[in-house]
Amino acid sequence: MINFFAGVLTSIFAAFIYQFLIKSIREKFLAAEKVQERKADIEQLARAQELFNAGMFDMSVLESSKVLESVVRRLLLAKGISTQQGHMYELVKLSEKHRILSSRELDMFNEIRKKRNESVHKMDAIDSNTASRVLNLSRELILKLDAISTSSGYEWLEKNREKVIELFKTGTLEKCEFSIRMLREAWCNRDGAIWLELSEFFEVALIHKPEAIVRMFVGDERLLISWLDSVETQLFTDFLGGDTQRLTRAQEAIVSSLERYLVTEKIANRKDIAQKILEVIRDSEIREID
Repeated sequence: MINFFAGVLTSIFAAFIYQFLIKSIREKFLAAEKVQERKADIEQLARAQELFNAGMFDMSVLESSKVLESVVRRLLLAKGISTQQGHMYELVKLSEKHRILSSRELDMFNEIRKKRNESVHKMDAIDSNTASRVLNLSRELILKLDAISTSSGYEWLEKNREKVIELFKTGTLEKCEFSIRMLREAWCNRDGAIWLELSEFFEVALIHKPEAIVRMFVGDERLLISWLDSVETQLFTDFLGGDTQRLTRAQEAIVSSLERYLVTEKIANRKDIAQKILEVIRDSEIREID
C-alpha cells in the first residue's frame, strides 16, 4: 500500500512539474515574441515620424497605418479570430463584430483607414495636420491595444475587482463597456477554477446591467451556450456553506432585473438572448455542497 501511494504521489508530482515547465517555457517564448513584435512596431512608427519630419506626409500616413493594421491583426488572431489576410476594412468589420474595439476606437481606426486610402489614390491628398493626426491616433490606438493584449481579461478583472463591481452597480453602459469586454475575454479563455471566480462579476452585472451581459453574447451563440450550461453551478452553488439565503435573494433580483429589461428591449436578437438567460436563471436550483 505504501508503495502504491508513493507511486501515485510521484505520478501526480511529475505531472505537476511537467505542466509547470511547459507553461514556463510557453510564457517565456510568448514574452520573447512580444518583445520582437513591439520592437518592429516602434521601428515602423519611427520611420513614419521621420517621413513626417521630411514633409512626406502621404508616406507617413501609409507607414503609421501599417503598424496599426499589424497590431489589430495580431489581437484578432490572439482571440482565435481568423483574419484571412483581410484588408483594413475587413479588420474594422471583424473588430466591430467581435467587440474587440470600443465604438470610439472603431471610429479612430476607420478614420485612419480612410486617410490611408486618400494618400494612395490622390496626389498631395494629405497635409501636415492630417498626417500629424493620423500619427497621433495610431500611437493612441496601439497603446490601448497593447494594454489589452498583454494582460488577460481575468488578470485585469482581478486587479480591478472592487472598481469593476462598483462600476457595474452605478456606472453607465458606456463606462462598463471595457469591463464587459474583459469579462467576455476572461470567459472565452477560462481555465481551471477561474470560471467560478468570475461569478461575482456576472451576478452583479445581471442585477444592475443585464443589457450589458446580453450584448456580450450578441452574435456568438456558442459562447452563450457555454455560459448557460454553467450558470447553475457558477451562480447558485454554495460551496462554503451558509450562503444559500443570499444566493436565493440574488436569483430573485436577477429574474426581476431581466424581466424589466425584456419589457423595454425592442431589438429581437437581444430579447431572444435575454429570454434564454431568464429561463435558465428561473430553472436553476440553489445547491449547498456538504
